[in-house]
Amino acid sequence: MIPIQQHPKQAFFNMISNYRPWGKLEWLLSRLSAAEYNYYGCLSPEDRCIAPFNVLKQTKAVLNHRFLEIVDPDNTDAHKQNRRYAKAHLDKINEGEINIKTVELLGPINIVYEDINTFIEESNGIIVLDISAFPKRFFFPLVKILLRSKKVKTLLVTYSTPERYSDSSLSDNPMDWSHIPMFDSDDPDVKFETALVGLGFMPLGLSTLLKDKFSDLELKLMFPFPPGAPFFQRTWKFIEDMQVTPKIDFKQIMRVDTLNVSDTFDFIKSLSPENRPILIAPYGPKTMSLAMCLFACRTDSPVYYTQPTSYDPKYSIGVTNTYGYCVKLQGESLFF
Repeated sequence: MIPIQQHPKQAFFNMISNYRPWGKLEWLLSRLSAAEYNYYGCLSPEDRCIAPFNVLKQTKAVLNHRFLEIVDPDNTDAHKQNRRYAKAHLDKINEGEINIKTVELLGPINIVYEDINTFIEESNGIIVLDISAFPKRFFFPLVKILLRSKKVKTLLVTYSTPERYSDSSLSDNPMDWSHIPMFDSDDPDVKFETALVGLGFMPLGLSTLLKDKFSDLELKLMFPFPPGAPFFQRTWKFIEDMQVTPKIDFKQIMRVDTLNVSDTFDFIKSLSPENRPILIAPYGPKTMSLAMCLFACRTDSPVYYTQPTSYDPKYSIGVTNTYGYCVKLQGESLFF
């Protein structure tokens, strides 16, 4: 294993209680100790699956890498063409073919468990997980495995923001309401007081479920802010589609900084001061969902979702910025 020499600015990070370093990836890397990273990402039709790897390669700091190529059941020519385009760019950045493992969107998730555990064992314990293009069905369990692994000493999670999203339906044909793998309740009879919903663009049948199964729960809605035009119209449309119960009002809508995972995590903690599990439904941006995931890992909260079975081949277009979040640093879990 390559030892991590403490950077003077990283020493400053460590002096601040409850400080969780995050920011634009280039900035964050410049303030962490020089190290070689093991990169785990997703080969996707989206342009933003390329950006974080490009930043890492420019620093000459990639020791090893793996891309999961996730194939939808509706694997159209457009999906294939866009993934080929992304792979060609990644090959060029890598100066050779990238390391790819192909899996089915709805295939056995244990294949992914085995792959990430092998990746961890072959690493130096310094991991970058890019969630920009990962479906939540994948990145939630990946985060939990990486958090639990004693071999992983430093974990950075990266995320790229797109220039815009597709104007058409981003995802379709959701499956029945079910827990995300590894995020089920240990006690099927446990009663929850609070349901926390991350607001996004596509309710995917959530409104009916809240009305039929969870009408007696205190409902909290996290609104990503500032979403920027035209995103906020689609988020308000999400809320409008959920107006199936009189319980929803403006007092239940809590605005959180879309990119500030640390503050969002602390807000979620405030909903459960005793770290009791709450019911979580992550329908919003990946960074907001990451905060929900970290809280669920901390409290063993169940996470439920209506998994889409098809995604727009151009779910998002372009890239504006790439961010990095320190989740573990030199053996310390910053969110526990």
